[in-house]
Amino acid sequence: MGCKWNVRENSEDSAKLREVSKRLYAQLQESEKRHQEEKDRLQTESVEFSWRLDKQSKHLQQVEGEAEERGQRVEELERLLGGMELEGDVLRDKMATSEAELLQLRAAKEGGQEKKQRTEELEKENTEMRDQMEYFLEGQKPASPPTKECKPKPQIVYR
Repeated sequence: MGCKWNVRENSEDSAKLREVSKRLYAQLQESEKRHQEEKDRLQTESVEFSWRLDKQSKHLQQVEGEAEERGQRVEELERLLGGMELEGDVLRDKMATSEAELLQLRAAKEGGQEKKQRTEELEKENTEMRDQMEYFLEGQKPASPPTKECKPKPQIVYR
């Protein structure tokens, strides 16, 4: 009987070991399955984040490029505006000189042909400079009304 008991006991132990092995194997497979699912999810997430980062990086480069272009355009416009201001000052000075000379010529009222021609030339030049001034100042409004330091100059009436 001792031998039967041992065989039966070994059979029961083997069955228990098989059960435990099956259960542990099932747990291992379930754990591996969860691990693979988590790995796949993280992989997908990583690809998505990488794509978004690349997209945002390209967008940032585009925005930086546009900002640089705007900066260059602003610098160019400031340069042009400075040149126009200088040219406007030169034209104002020329116009004032021409007007003063014109007034002197008119005041002298000497009927010489040379003075008459010079008067006509100065009137033409003055008209051209006024046209240029209007062109340069077109669309610009004064920032504030004229002050005592910046009185409007007397104008000449053409007949």
